[in-house]
Amino acid sequence: MAHLRVSTQKQGLSGLSLEAQRAAVSTFSQATPLVAEVVEVKSGK
Repeated sequence: MAHLRVSTQKQGLSGLSLEAQRAAVSTFSQATPLVAEVVEVKSGK
């Protein structure tokens, strides 16, 4: 399972966007398929 999360627009613009995280997970998980993906967009405050 992959858990993708951003909390601010600044994070998204800094290269930590959901798309960038999804690409990193895809590269890592090529040998083992993902069972699920959880996406969270909210502030930690």
